[in-house]
Amino acid sequence: MDVDPARPNRNTSIVILPIDPDYIPQVLETYLTGYDIDETWLSHPDVMNPEAFALSLEHFPQGQFMAFDTAADRVIGMSSSMIINYDIAQPLMKPWHKTTASGSLTTHNPHGNWLYGVDCVVLPQYRGKGVGGRLIKARFDIVRRRNLRGMIAGSMPIDYHIAAADGVTIEQYVNDVVAGRRWDTNLSKQLKKGFRVRNIIPNYLHDEPDTLDYAVAIVRENETYRPPAKNPGTATRPVRKP
Repeated sequence: MDVDPARPNRNTSIVILPIDPDYIPQVLETYLTGYDIDETWLSHPDVMNPEAFALSLEHFPQGQFMAFDTAADRVIGMSSSMIINYDIAQPLMKPWHKTTASGSLTTHNPHGNWLYGVDCVVLPQYRGKGVGGRLIKARFDIVRRRNLRGMIAGSMPIDYHIAAADGVTIEQYVNDVVAGRRWDTNLSKQLKKGFRVRNIIPNYLHDEPDTLDYAVAIVRENETYRPPAKNPGTATRPVRKP
């Protein structure tokens, strides 16, 4: 797992660490700056606030990470995750604020079977340096260690508004991105990291002009998953009917 406070990765000054409660103000600042969210939106149900960050650390501290630049002594990225019960045969359709309780993770299920990616963002000046990929690796290490089925998230097709202005439907846009005929700044990168599209989620976020409130449910299954062993002592014998 790429989480080592003592040794920067790849000879850089950036390390991936569990979020320390003392750094919540910096994490929040990075979150707002990375997503270009004004502080006046902190009461919006689709935006995490200081209380939500604090609650997320109470409910699932192992799933919360920050990217930290030791040279600049600042948080430059963050990711948040929780565990849910999910049936891969069914589409994921709930909006973000309902699934995550507006980022507070009070809906976290420690007995669930999939890791849900709540949020992941890197400051603009640090993008293109592999930081987002390292945050994903940290999350997927949780998947393997906990023997979860995989990871699922709502990917934001952030360039869709450009195609939508030309009358392209979200279905056609996603098909084009999957086929490589279009490049989406967010979704295309996630597909290159091993995720695949499951379904489109309408009204995933509200007031999101870049995506027209759509998201794309993406999954990456755990190749090391082992089904739990059956306990022979719990087997029931068939009932003979007269």
